[in-house]
Order: sequence, then structure tokens, then C-alpha cells
Amino acid sequence: MQQNTSLLKASMVVGFQLGYTVIFGSYASFLFVRTGLVSVGFVAGAISFVYLLFPLTSPALYNDRTDNCECWHTYCYWT
Repeated sequence: MQQNTSLLKASMVVGFQLGYTVIFGSYASFLFVRTGLVSVGFVAGAISFVYLLFPLTSPALYNDRTDNCECWHTYCYWT
């Protein structure tokens, strides 16, 4: 675990990833059962990945110190 990372925040990130995986897996299974095509699940996964890639990888979501640092990745404040 990184410095200054709370257990609550880490648990929330893990919970979000688990929840998203469960929801997508359920949806992909539903699409497979309804259509009988495995490729529909892959297409839905690719579309959702591309659609959510930039909003969910924003540094503001994972770093509380971005506003106080000159650089976006906050390497300047390592102590």
C-alpha cells in the first residue's frame, strides 16, 4: 500500500472493481444466454472499456493531492 492511503479508500477501490466485475460478468452472461454468441460479450466489454477508460483513470479520482502540486503526478511531494 502507498503512503498516506487510508484503508477505507483502498477498500472502496477494491469494492468498486469487484462490483464492476460482477455487474459486467452478469451482463455478459445475460447477453450470451439471450443471443448464443460469445462475441457479443466481448463487444460489450470493449465498448464499455473504451467509454469508461478516461473518466475512471483520471488522476483526480485516485490522488487527493493533485491541487497542491505543480506536477500532476505529485512526485514532487514524496517524503
